[in-house]
Amino acid sequence: MGYAIAGPLRTTSGFSARLSGARDRAQKEFEAARRNDSADLLSHLALVAMYRGDEAWEPLAQALERVAELAVSPELRLDALCELARIAATQLDAPKRARLALDRAAELRADDPRV
Repeated sequence: MGYAIAGPLRTTSGFSARLSGARDRAQKEFEAARRNDSADLLSHLALVAMYRGDEAWEPLAQALERVAELAVSPELRLDALCELARIAATQLDAPKRARLALDRAAELRADDPRV
């Protein structure tokens, strides 16, 4: 399998596994897709959803940081940064990390009430 197609195929396989109820296999496929192509936004978003549901705070924070770096959409970047700030402050006891995320969010849209 070619390198360029492996990531999207793993991501697709992850969604298929998730839909069939194979949660652990889905997570492994998404993580494999992310390892294959660290710029694969879709695999990062899928992992965000899974980590959020599992309340796996540190992996969620790391995935949100990556989404904020990769996203082209300012709104998606803003959402990721605001969620990261909330999790850093409330779940990870990391106020500096939360402040940094909010500062980055303010650069995108200072008038957002979440900032």
